[in-house]
This record gives sequence, structure tokens and C-alpha cells, in this order.
Amino acid sequence: MTDQSTFNCSIWPEYPIRDIRRVGRKNVWRITSLRAGGQYVITGEAEWRLGDLTECQKARLTTRLIDHRRQTGRPLLVGEKEIDEAQAAGGLQDFDRAHRLMELFRHGVVGKEIILFSQGGQGMPPTMEKIGQMALAWSESTTAKDLMYLCGHLAKKGWIEVKSHPTDPRFGVVMS
Repeated sequence: MTDQSTFNCSIWPEYPIRDIRRVGRKNVWRITSLRAGGQYVITGEAEWRLGDLTECQKARLTTRLIDHRRQTGRPLLVGEKEIDEAQAAGGLQDFDRAHRLMELFRHGVVGKEIILFSQGGQGMPPTMEKIGQMALAWSESTTAKDLMYLCGHLAKKGWIEVKSHPTDPRFGVVMS
């Protein structure tokens, strides 16, 4: 068995994975990544092409991974066709992204704060919590700033309360 703490997500290389396993065939891997929203299977050929995707195209691919698992109960096999589709597809509208984020949040406890990320120091990126990585995946977001925007939209609707304080670097939400 390999030390999986040294592997990062193929789609989102700045995020570590939870698990990696070779699938029967040569050069096909089953990966579990919070940032990718869970499990996916990827061919070596597709993995090479991931570098051609923009951040928004990777977010679209992630949406496809989540939707496939929700519809079939199985991870999507990412091949070259799925890379081509991610490059050609349009992104979700903000309303749909916010709705997907609410679907994830609804599993939280009403009244309990859900910490999504901690702001980084000067010039440092935010540190995403596990639920924050899932929130990025589910909402087709690419940055913490995207999440803050969507959470602000949900707060205006009265569905959540945003918890952010000037003296506290954490950003969280509470289900209303």
C-alpha cells in the first residue's frame, strides 16, 4: 500500500486526496477527493489532459462528477471525452450554484455554525476546511471568494446567516 498522504487530487492538484486505488486496467485510478466532491475514476490519458483545463472548466467537470454519483451511485470514469465536454460546456448560473450549496448545507444542523475556511494572512490563500472543499465542489466555485459571494446571496434570502468577524479569520455559516 502506498502512503496516500503524498498524493494530491488529479483535478485539483493543490488539494490532498483521501484515497487512491488502481482499477483493474493499467493506468486507471479510483480517487477519493473532497475537493472533487468524492470519488471519481480517471484514465492516464485524461489525467495528462487535465492541465489543459481552466479553473472554471475543472469546476464544470467536478459538477459532472457529483451529478453522476448522485444519479447512478457510482463514480464517473473520466476519459478524454469528459475532458472535451468540460472544455465545451457552459457553467452553471449563480442561482443554480447557490441552490447546490444549500443542498450541501441542509445536511448541517440548524443553528450550528459550519466553518468553511480560515482567511490566510497577508498574501496567503485561505485554508479550506473539509466542508469548505465540499462546498467548492458542490457549488461549482473555484475560490473562497466565490463561496463568500454565494453565501451572501443565500443570506439575503434569509436561508443562512454568515458568520464572519473582523477579529476572527474564520468564515462560517449557520442554517436559518
